[in-house]
Amino acid sequence: MKAQIAEIRAAGRARGAEIDFTMVYLDTTIRDPRREADRHREAFAKLEAQGFTWLVINPPTADRARMLDFLAGFGETYIGR
Repeated sequence: MKAQIAEIRAAGRARGAEIDFTMVYLDTTIRDPRREADRHREAFAKLEAQGFTWLVINPPTADRARMLDFLAGFGETYIGR
């Protein structure tokens, strides 16, 4: 997959366009971003190495409090490092 993504991105750049690749990360354990953080970081790094430029995570949306807790935990665990 890495070669195919690189080929498509190169073809886009040759035409003056930057092409992003998005992966939807479906591992449900990420719903608690503090759980298994090292495993998720490894998965994110592998996806990045393949050429993915964006990652979509499906957070819990049952209520506002859970969503805010998820955002805080995700930020502390993965972004604020």
